[in-house]
Amino acid sequence: MADGVLELRGISKSFPGVQAVDNLSVEFHRGEVHALVGENGAGKSTLMKIIAGAYQPDAGEMVLRGQKVQFRSPHDAQVLGISIVYQEFGLIPDMTVAENIFLGREPKTRWGLLDRVGMEQRAIELLERLDTTLDVRLSVSYLSVAQQQLVEIAKALSFDASLIIMDEPSAALTGAELERLFEIIESLKQSNVTIIYVSHRLEEVYSIADRVTVLRDGKWINTLPIEDTDRDGLVRMMVGRTLKETFPGGSGGGDEEALRVEGLCRKGVLRDISFVLHRGEILGIAGLVGSGRTELARAIFAADARDGGDVFVGGRKVDFRSPSDAMRAGIGFLTEDRKAEGLALGLSVRQNIALPSLDRRSLLGFVRDAEERRAVQASIDELEIRATSMGQEVRFLSGGNQQKVALAKWLNTEPQIIIFDEPTRGIDVGVKAEIYRLMREMGDDGKAILMISSELPEVLGMSDRIVVMHEGRIVGELAGKEATEGKVLSLACGIVGEPECLVPDDGETEVTPLQPQKRRRWAGMDPTEVSAYIIVLALVLLGTLVSPTFRTVRNMQNLARQVAGIGLVGIGQAFAVLIGGTDLSVGAIVTLTAVFSAAFMNGRSEMMIPAVLFCLAMGALIGLFNAIAIVKLRVPAFVATLGTMSLGGGIALAYTDLPIGRIAAPFRFLASGMLGPVPFALVFFLIFLAAAAFLLRKTPFGRHIYAVGGDPEIARLSGIAVDKVQVLSFVICSLAATMGGLYFSSRMGVGDPRVGGGLGFDSLVAVVVGGCRLGGGFGSVVGAVGGVLVIAILNNLLNFMNVNIWYQSILKGFIILLAVTLYRKKK
Repeated sequence: MADGVLELRGISKSFPGVQAVDNLSVEFHRGEVHALVGENGAGKSTLMKIIAGAYQPDAGEMVLRGQKVQFRSPHDAQVLGISIVYQEFGLIPDMTVAENIFLGREPKTRWGLLDRVGMEQRAIELLERLDTTLDVRLSVSYLSVAQQQLVEIAKALSFDASLIIMDEPSAALTGAELERLFEIIESLKQSNVTIIYVSHRLEEVYSIADRVTVLRDGKWINTLPIEDTDRDGLVRMMVGRTLKETFPGGSGGGDEEALRVEGLCRKGVLRDISFVLHRGEILGIAGLVGSGRTELARAIFAADARDGGDVFVGGRKVDFRSPSDAMRAGIGFLTEDRKAEGLALGLSVRQNIALPSLDRRSLLGFVRDAEERRAVQASIDELEIRATSMGQEVRFLSGGNQQKVALAKWLNTEPQIIIFDEPTRGIDVGVKAEIYRLMREMGDDGKAILMISSELPEVLGMSDRIVVMHEGRIVGELAGKEATEGKVLSLACGIVGEPECLVPDDGETEVTPLQPQKRRRWAGMDPTEVSAYIIVLALVLLGTLVSPTFRTVRNMQNLARQVAGIGLVGIGQAFAVLIGGTDLSVGAIVTLTAVFSAAFMNGRSEMMIPAVLFCLAMGALIGLFNAIAIVKLRVPAFVATLGTMSLGGGIALAYTDLPIGRIAAPFRFLASGMLGPVPFALVFFLIFLAAAAFLLRKTPFGRHIYAVGGDPEIARLSGIAVDKVQVLSFVICSLAATMGGLYFSSRMGVGDPRVGGGLGFDSLVAVVVGGCRLGGGFGSVVGAVGGVLVIAILNNLLNFMNVNIWYQSILKGFIILLAVTLYRKKK
């Protein structure tokens, strides 16, 4: 027998009210595919996260290749050759395919900079192994669920790991993609890589596994060679009982029309879709990934706009403008992506289940609490949702239980037509049978069901009729009784006969090598950045037309100096926002810097360097103070920096309530010096801007800032030191504000305790107008400076136009709101 590579001894892990893993011991061998099966809540995902370093066990030990190990972070496990493909994707939506694959392990040049070309080429090679064609420079937010799954698998392969955990890797794969996954697993196995394969699809387990371990209620039940048990025996171990017939029979529906679609089109996605769904019928929608199945469901439900065609409900033509219109017409929609679209993960089980049906249990605008609790509890009991209470947050449930909550919330709306998109994804065999029974009961009660599934046995077993899609159009319709896998797959591939397109005869597929697309001139710039500068140009044009003074060289120079000051602070604020926070204390830092630098110099040239160093040290300490409060003490950034703002402003006023000191004459060159016709302040600012943009764009640390701002948990699971990145970002923000304070003191010549007033809010407004997303992960310092320019030019222009200060506030507020509305990121 193969030698052991990983041994778990007495592993236990509990969460409040839940014993997720209970004294579990199991051994995994080198070069084997070891399946891990069990019902939802059996402890499979928790155990995998312990092995991958995402969780630390409460008790027990792990022995890896003969040595005891203790993982304190995912990075520790990755270094020792353990990789994982999570059931819930660990991808940052606004980062590219290549950036996600190498997140936390970005290739570097010999100068320590980000090797983007090498990273993209390596990403292409990994995707070629999966026989898929994706633009590695495309943000993963534009990919389908199946495509994101392939990126996850490519990410796992990139580690060159000796042990790879695959947690439901095939949930979104069909046809050639699934066959290719199995080929990759076999290849890895031949290379002595150990695969721990977690799946609810037992047919896959019997296809690829060497041994299988069964868990139930967090406990080890059995480990045995796969040939030593049959499917019924395995299910019996998993659920503790024998299941009835998997696919229950039903009436098959009648002739009464429930839903009719005629000529539905969506450019580039759907072409002339027409079909009828009858009451009491389950109509299956089959097709390969990318055939348009999900896009069809979303268009019917008005989640996506359609370009043409008509929808009829109960024979009456309807024009849904939003999902709420579809819901009022009696349609429910269980989406394929529960995490992003199906659930509010931060809300409780009760709130999620009750959310779409609040109106049904409200009187005069008030929710009838007792009735809501009864309805939610009934759903929990019926679907056997495993939660500590209905008040538990959904994000803490297992993936399968999250799927049950998503299903329960739609069943509570009592829809007459319900669209199931992958209804049993992430659901164990026991609950699958219950959901199938429930679907049949809904059909027998006269409800109409449109079911989309990547599991062909599910489509064949549950559907009364099957509509097959290929490349955005319907290519065939089959009666449920006459449908076979061969017929469905042939239609799905767009051919007649057996579906050779799914499995090549020789086991090899000729792949057209992917090449990085030629970078467009504006590649790397988001429309929000471009739009900011378009508004800047429009304001400049308006200024030149309405005020001769505005377009003078002298005014342009003064405007450059204004932009330099707030721009330095705005760049720092951008770092705080990109990391997922805000820093309102930057104004207080500017004030303290201006006051102390002027007081320390007091006109003496020899004190310039000590004063600058003192102020920079002070700024770094303030940034560190903010970071400790936010990162370590978990104080919200807005609250922590608001407190620092008040504290810093108070210290400055306590030190002096009048202008103090005098800036040394040479230091004033920073703000008033000229390099020919160009203010030195502008040159200094552009150098600072270039350095900040370079840091964000060209270094691994810059990529980590976006990753942590996008999703700190995904960043942590990718091996990034999240706390360190957050701390450094707030320190950089404070140092940038310190540079702004030094600039303002140079410009004013004295230390004025009022100089930083309002800069915290002004800089925040500027970066938001410039396209940085509050919440983090999206934007740039280039865009932030565009926002600074909009604010500065607007102020300058309104003053020249002699607009009353009150009207200025109204006009600026309107323009800012308009800009933010226009800058919403388009998917």
